[in-house]
Amino acid sequence: IETLKLKKELVIELKDTGKLIYEISGKREVKILSLFKTEMNIKTEINAENGDIQNIEKPWWDFLAK
Repeated sequence: IETLKLKKELVIELKDTGKLIYEISGKREVKILSLFKTEMNIKTEINAENGDIQNIEKPWWDFLAK
């Protein structure tokens, strides 16, 4: 959670898709082009056995945000 910097509406689910994974979704406060504040929805899958991040889903405009 600290690595992903998620702040709001944090949801953690344990799922079994052949292997156990945690699905974490939440919002992160960002600035677009260092001018406009907004929130970015992030969805992450983490391997429950070893803690490795499997997948991170971010909006297409992520490259504009800091």
